[in-house]
Amino acid sequence: MWLSDRDFLDGVKCAVLVENVSFAELNLMSGNPGMRWDMEETKDTIGFVPQDGHKAKMNFSLRTQARLKKFIVFTLPRWIERWIPNW
Repeated sequence: MWLSDRDFLDGVKCAVLVENVSFAELNLMSGNPGMRWDMEETKDTIGFVPQDGHKAKMNFSLRTQARLKKFIVFTLPRWIERWIPNW
């Protein structure tokens, strides 16, 4: 998840200048390859289109921690619920 200074300022400008929107909760990110956040609602609501982007880089330790956490928090509980429903 990365937001450049230019995209931040453009996003704030779009949010301030948009008409007929009294409140909106939107994602504001640069156009990062592989990001999980959908920017279509932001584009449709305030007209923001990111100009920058940066591919995420993870070192081995951080990547390993992320995979282990995903397994413990998401994969293992779903497996247990599926195979042992009355756990």
